[in-house]
Amino acid sequence: MSGSAAIAGTAVGLDGHARSTVAWALDGLTAEVFAEHLVPDTAAVVGWLERLPGPVAVAYEAGSTGFGLARTSWRAIQPPTSTSRI
Repeated sequence: MSGSAAIAGTAVGLDGHARSTVAWALDGLTAEVFAEHLVPDTAAVVGWLERLPGPVAVAYEAGSTGFGLARTSWRAIQPPTSTSRI
């Protein structure tokens, strides 16, 4: 197979901490990278996700404190958020 196939949408990784959430995203069509240090507030994180080119796929690492973010972002973006315990 020759050539490259563009992936529609944006892939996001979130790393939740007590004082901040570190967010990185890659637009699959343009290869633009988005990076942000957000306050650890669900509304702030979801607001940032909603401003990204869609569809948005999210993986996060936050331990047990991130389940509220997962539930809220599940309603706000598609496809649904997936979790990662590393």
